Amino acid sequence: MPKEKPPTIRESIGLLHELCCKRFDVLEQKLAHIDDRCGKIEQELGALRETGGGGAMNFMNIENKIDHLNQNVKPLSSPLNEHLQTHLQVCNEDVYSILGQKYTMYQFVSRCMCDHVDLFKTEQGICVLYAFPFQKNTIYMWNHDKQSWDKMNQVTMKSIFELVQRKLIALYNSLRLQNDEGLLAFDLIECGMYLYEDGFEKKYNDFKKMIFQGLC
Repeated sequence: MPKEKPPTIRESIGLLHELCCKRFDVLEQKLAHIDDRCGKIEQELGALRETGGGGAMNFMNIENKIDHLNQNVKPLSSPLNEHLQTHLQVCNEDVYSILGQKYTMYQFVSRCMCDHVDLFKTEQGICVLYAFPFQKNTIYMWNHDKQSWDKMNQVTMKSIFELVQRKLIALYNSLRLQNDEGLLAFDLIECGMYLYEDGFEKKYNDFKKMIFQGLC
């Protein structure tokens, strides 16, 4: 067999330039995420001051966080899962992002939930989920039965994950029936399995951490 020619200097420079561009894109995304998280923390600190916290108060000084949330944070008017079933939307690009392994199912659901929380807080002043930045990996939800904020447990978190997963799978099946052109880019026998991730109990702590970090 003829020996492959080594790349020319011009080709090597081109490859190096392409690699550098990709690395800079990744770095830019990470910096943007850090900047976004810092902005959210500043907003939460501002909210506490507005509700009587004063300059010396911080999240760690709130002895009863549930009482604080009940008095100061506007909750949902319906059960969490009912709200998400009605209002949380997924689109074709979301399905493609899972099939193409841009995100794992757990990464996608956590991002989707945090984006949904931001949307409702910005547009309607309603808090779907809440987290205090310095209370590690603790997430609060509105307990409609108790009519009070409450810490989210593993059972509720699993039901949220499965709800979003079902929405994605239903959309995926619909796209297949429609012979959607966007699916042509994927080997559905191999890639379709990424939508059906299970084993939630093993992934629970990582999933909770991803949502916590997204909220904070």
